[in-house]
Amino acid sequence: MRAAQFAALGARGPAFAVALMLFACGGRAHIEPLGPTVAPSAGGSPGTAASDEPPGTAPNPSGVPTTLPSAAPPAPDKPRSACTHGGASALSELACELASGMGSLPAPVTVAAGPLAGAAPHDAELATRIAISVAAALGSGARALNGAVSLELAMRSAGTSRTLVDVSPELARGRLRLSAAAYLLASAPSAPRASADVAARRAEASRRLDGELGQYLPKIALAVTRTERAAAGTDIVALACGDVTGKDEPELVTVGRRRLQVGRMGDGHFTARAETAWASLSPVAPSPLREPIGGVVVVTGDRVLAGLSDRADGVALSTSLAPLGRLEAPLPWEHVGCLSRTGTALGAPRPCTRGAASVVDVSAADGIDAFASGMFVDVKGKVVRVVAWRTPRSREVTLRDDAGRMASAGVAGSALALADLDLDGQPELVASVDTDDPAADAMVVSTWGRDGAVTERLRVPVKEGVHALAVCPADDVRMARLVAATGGGLWLAE
Repeated sequence: MRAAQFAALGARGPAFAVALMLFACGGRAHIEPLGPTVAPSAGGSPGTAASDEPPGTAPNPSGVPTTLPSAAPPAPDKPRSACTHGGASALSELACELASGMGSLPAPVTVAAGPLAGAAPHDAELATRIAISVAAALGSGARALNGAVSLELAMRSAGTSRTLVDVSPELARGRLRLSAAAYLLASAPSAPRASADVAARRAEASRRLDGELGQYLPKIALAVTRTERAAAGTDIVALACGDVTGKDEPELVTVGRRRLQVGRMGDGHFTARAETAWASLSPVAPSPLREPIGGVVVVTGDRVLAGLSDRADGVALSTSLAPLGRLEAPLPWEHVGCLSRTGTALGAPRPCTRGAASVVDVSAADGIDAFASGMFVDVKGKVVRVVAWRTPRSREVTLRDDAGRMASAGVAGSALALADLDLDGQPELVASVDTDDPAADAMVVSTWGRDGAVTERLRVPVKEGVHALAVCPADDVRMARLVAATGGGLWLAE
């Protein structure tokens, strides 16, 4: 089942927008300590032991990699289609795909990872984490070598293993690519070892970076170094940015009062790949709100869910915006369900389709005029789903995650978005300013920290006024791109 990677909902006046978060096969293997090993961190600061894995001893000064614990329990072979894409941590999905591509290997198996082809201040820790993840996905007692290990050294350190899986990581355009080669080793100590030039099997996979991987990379600053404007519709009330077609080519989805479009910004214009008119999708609502509220969810490579308070029904659309069906309520809110109009705002959610379950409990949200949702991966590789909503009377925004953690983000405008902008495993709330003066508006970025505090980190003035917000995936190790629908079109900041 494909994961919905983000949702964007909003209103003009009560405008809102987006949340984008990208992210295994099975659960994380339990690691048993085996002699003098170094247990890599699965969370917290690189190089520290995670709370769910036993700490190891000091690093081995000999220069020969120590063997990390065997991955357990053994895992059966899985077809590559069983590996998720965007529904789990990048590292677990990468390991799943490599293991699927390798198939069954002669046991025992040793896994080693080399240094990252790109700057990584915690190279050894990242290589160890990769080796452990791949070994866990391979199962059958596969073991991992500690540190960033060359192929030659890995072969010398494989001991009595019959197979060595050598993994080469590469960082490019905001993605981690892993290339794996399986070498069949001699079964007898006197027999010659395998040649480094001949691999029995090869596999590769790539994923966008997330908060688990971000802890091993250079720290990303929350700062804007470039802006771009594009002519587009001025009635946009909801905005999303994501991989609509499943080809890893992020696109913008705009929800206006008259039409929906999907396309890209460039050369000062928004070029639509597909568009459709609301008049052909849903009748006018019997009692539309004075200020429209819109919502849009991108289900990667599968469909788009969209709604508008001006219209009677929310709709499911294909990746080319062809109608697929109607939703049970007008406005989709990812991880929650669909919202209906009530009075001058939006009421309690219900499933968008029969049998669908809510992931985040928003029973405390009643009578709201803006909302957002997102998914991020924390430093331990856990996927966290988070939502935000605004109460119109107080103008205060509330945050809640799927574990029930809540926080108040204070007073904000009615354009909202959620994403981990700097890959530190903590979500950022992007919000407009609560003002009636467009010249005083801005994109305000605040981090919801592990200590529960919501702290403002960045403020980017948008003097044309913000109607809706979205977050696009970064194409490098830098802050994710922000997109605002304004009174003059679309505005990108990165």
